[in-house]
Amino acid sequence: MLNLNDLKSLLYNDIKNDNEIKEELKSKETIICLYNDLLKLFDLNDINLIKSNLLSINIILDCLYDKKTIKAFNIENNIYGYINSIDEKKKEKYLNKLEKILMKIKIDFSLEFDKLENLKNRLMTIEDVITTRKIISALKYSQVITDSQIQFINNRLKRNNISYKDIIVILEKINIHNIRVNNNTELKINYTELYSLINMISQGYEYIDFSFKDNITLNDFFNNFIKTFDESDITLCSNILEGLSFYSDNDLEYLLKKILLYYQDKIFCLIEDLKNEDFYFDAEIVNIVKEEYYNYYARYMIVRNELNKLYDREIEKGENETSLVEDVRPIKLYYSSNSDNPEKCYFIKDLLIIREESLKRIEDLLEDFKKGVSNKLKPLKNTHGYSEIKDDQIRIVFKPMGEDAATILGVFIKKDDNDPLMYRKILARPIAEINDDYSIQVEDFYKKYIEENSRKGTR
Repeated sequence: MLNLNDLKSLLYNDIKNDNEIKEELKSKETIICLYNDLLKLFDLNDINLIKSNLLSINIILDCLYDKKTIKAFNIENNIYGYINSIDEKKKEKYLNKLEKILMKIKIDFSLEFDKLENLKNRLMTIEDVITTRKIISALKYSQVITDSQIQFINNRLKRNNISYKDIIVILEKINIHNIRVNNNTELKINYTELYSLINMISQGYEYIDFSFKDNITLNDFFNNFIKTFDESDITLCSNILEGLSFYSDNDLEYLLKKILLYYQDKIFCLIEDLKNEDFYFDAEIVNIVKEEYYNYYARYMIVRNELNKLYDREIEKGENETSLVEDVRPIKLYYSSNSDNPEKCYFIKDLLIIREESLKRIEDLLEDFKKGVSNKLKPLKNTHGYSEIKDDQIRIVFKPMGEDAATILGVFIKKDDNDPLMYRKILARPIAEINDDYSIQVEDFYKKYIEENSRKGTR
């Protein structure tokens, strides 16, 4: 016989399945985007276009096909065979091979597109997702389940072929749930508190690159320091951190990152408790959880700002050293895109999914690059002329275009498991067209977006 916990599990599975479809949909959208870029470059009406973009074509093929298929394509041999052949029959032979390759690519693209559409059709409607989440919240946080939500549950159970008898039992238990909530106001959690709670649960995590050798002396200091810092009044935290200025920059970075990881762990444990679907809340517990979260997060942001100041000092130092050694050469930036709309260029798309605390840093890194004073430039190994701006966990990938221009291909935040995929995805993007107006519009948009969304202080 079904109970309310069974109902919750059913609804949770609906949301889980929907989220899995959304993740698969993102992957398919990336594949469709790669096919679109490939078909633009693989234009048999312009063989020279294919020849000049062989590197990009091979990178995209590597993302879409296995090695055996790529070897069978043998595109480079067929292209040069066609270009260099004097005999018309041989040229036609090579062209036929290229046409078959193009036909296969188009068929595969069509199949992937059909899969994409199928996934879209399997997605829950926005209204159903919202209603499902509201019902879960009502069950979990002791709120009244409305008549329209009860009807939704009824229809959902029928779709799952639940027996009429079990549906009646569930609906009666919902009725008892509503009576209990109405008679005990202390159990209720208001929607403002619930919104804050859900917002906490949905927060992502900033990746902290802690690639230091273990330092016993600094670890001992940290163990004593963190107790004092954790118990100090929040208004004194900035002054306490300033007291660490006697450390070298490298040791200070070590300590600040250890503190950030400490608070990340605190927040993570807090949120993991909240994610437990069997964890039952009352208003008092919610308030305690909120206060702890805001306290940890405020301290985290104070430490993060101090780390940003350290990086700014390093950049300023690098600028001064650069100005003494050589003339500064400004760099013009152009932005990789498959759209005429500047707001839909790849860099903007990447920026929109990056956490707020990294946005201002990304803008500063680009400004230094444009001025020609960046000391964060690193060549990308195993690529032909590609480089990146590398700062802590931030990676901005670009392709130089001569001595005074570059294509910004994309940006991402480094995590343990996303490096190879992100680099492959970004390196498959096309080199930008030289269009100053387009670049100005891109920069105007992202500067406005960063100004409106970057976190500049604590709560």
